[in-house]
Amino acid sequence: MQILELFNKRQKESAKHLNPDGFRVGDMVAVEKLDSKNTRPFTGLCIRKTAKTALIRRTNGDYAVEYIFPLYFKFKFEKLESYKVRRAKLYYLRNLKGKSAKLKRRSSKSYVRSDV
Repeated sequence: MQILELFNKRQKESAKHLNPDGFRVGDMVAVEKLDSKNTRPFTGLCIRKTAKTALIRRTNGDYAVEYIFPLYFKFKFEKLESYKVRRAKLYYLRNLKGKSAKLKRRSSKSYVRSDV
């Protein structure tokens, strides 16, 4: 059992190395600039994420704003919610409005094996 626990621990550590920000496409993210103290965080849905940048989209009523943030520059990313998506890039959300643009929440199930 100890070997299995050690294996799982190493897998989690390597996964953190691959995704240090802790969010992926389809997550609601709050982005805050570390230099300035008086700015509000930009909160929106991550539409695209590459190795160096993330495209965050905020919708407010009839209009939408998209910003491209560099991942490894003076920005702090905080994951707020997770949504279930099946695409790597969610560009199709640009054409949708209202209820059709809603995404389903991802369930936060933790799969823990118990000794029975």
